[in-house]
Amino acid sequence: FIGGKHVKSTSGRTADIYNPNTGEVQAKVALASKAELRAAVENAKSSQLAWAAKNPQVRARIMMRFLELANAHKEELANLISKEHGKTIPDALGDLQRGLEVAEFACGVPHLMKGEFTDGAGPGIAVGNAMILKPSERDPSCPMRIAELFLEAGLPPGILNVVNGDKESVDAILNDPDIKAVGFVGSTAIAQYVYA
Repeated sequence: FIGGKHVKSTSGRTADIYNPNTGEVQAKVALASKAELRAAVENAKSSQLAWAAKNPQVRARIMMRFLELANAHKEELANLISKEHGKTIPDALGDLQRGLEVAEFACGVPHLMKGEFTDGAGPGIAVGNAMILKPSERDPSCPMRIAELFLEAGLPPGILNVVNGDKESVDAILNDPDIKAVGFVGSTAIAQYVYA
């Protein structure tokens, strides 16, 4: 999902997506190449400048609209989580709720970033980054749907790109000179690998 559009991968590599509830392969996901990850980085770089120049309150309103859409689609999102994570629907709804609470907090970040003194609450405040999300290749559906909902909420194309991939994509992310920060969720062993 690059530049606000679904993009067909040309790498020729795929991975099976299993339904943990049944053990069956339910779909395949295309795995991005290094060049495809680089295209997402270039798209994010070019999109980020205009996004960062927007007033923080404008960005927060888009986050608020995303929250409305995510709440309206929570059953759909919970079903996607259940099919790829093997969670029960109530458990998936709980995970989704916790994620939405983080997004709710993020809506207040423009105010929190001001601190005790500010020259103004204008575009220079340090929020407004572009992001490339590389979900696990085992469960790509919910992140892709969330990217669509962000676009519907008014997020400009290119601010949130989703790149499905495996170790090749992770290595490309870690070695890309234009990626300024990396956050991840994983085991301690993976953290030793990423920061080694």
